Amino acid sequence: MQYFNQVREKGGNSVRIYTPNYADVLMDQAHREGLTVMFGLWMKPPYEKFDYYDPKAVAEQQAEVYKQVMRFKNHPALLMWNLGNELDNHTGDFKVYQIVNETAQMIHKLDPNHPVTTTITDGTYSIPAIAHLCPDIDVLTVNVFQKMPIQPKRMIDAGWHGPFIIGEFGGRGWWEAPETGWDAPSTKAGSAKAAFLRNGYVSTIEGNRGRCLGSYVLYWGNRFEQTDMWLSMFAPTGEKTALVDMIEMMWTGKNR
Repeated sequence: MQYFNQVREKGGNSVRIYTPNYADVLMDQAHREGLTVMFGLWMKPPYEKFDYYDPKAVAEQQAEVYKQVMRFKNHPALLMWNLGNELDNHTGDFKVYQIVNETAQMIHKLDPNHPVTTTITDGTYSIPAIAHLCPDIDVLTVNVFQKMPIQPKRMIDAGWHGPFIIGEFGGRGWWEAPETGWDAPSTKAGSAKAAFLRNGYVSTIEGNRGRCLGSYVLYWGNRFEQTDMWLSMFAPTGEKTALVDMIEMMWTGKNR
């Protein structure tokens, strides 16, 4: 369940999809709810053994991107295109970003009406390569949790001075959490997660209005990551968490 109606009711105005899977249904549903969509054009990350030095494989992937752009470029819910997700993860070879830029050039020719972004992890090691190799990217998107309050400065220090979007944020990630004595990540209570979210939102999103163009909270719905509730905004049975009330307050400015 996507809970798109509750995004709008709580003050949100946009959603993010990661791939074209079920995009017809999701785009139409978002439009009915008055929401825009950051549309994910999937590019295989290098850690999945995709060879960005293989011209044939790259051409086949770009042909799929071409097909999806032509299919959805006139959809009224479309906000922007997002090339890949965390293509910098687990790699030090940034040939991928040369291909990202070539693909962005293609998209701009096919659709000059919507900007193009790519999404990175909170690591800054890829930023110098992106700043050098991706002049045709309009905005940089970053998924960040624990480091969110300091991420804008980290990006500047690494060489990205342009606009950015927070592509994922919420409570602290399970991969960042301290471990218990039995080697399991230690989670926070719901109220502590909500306070953590607020701190990051105020410092990074509200505090950087000139550069931060928007943000997408994760996960709007329910999915299992370490536990049913680690990053979920809703319980498996549909009940909202404290994160939902907090993000509503951030989105609407009510009860601050």
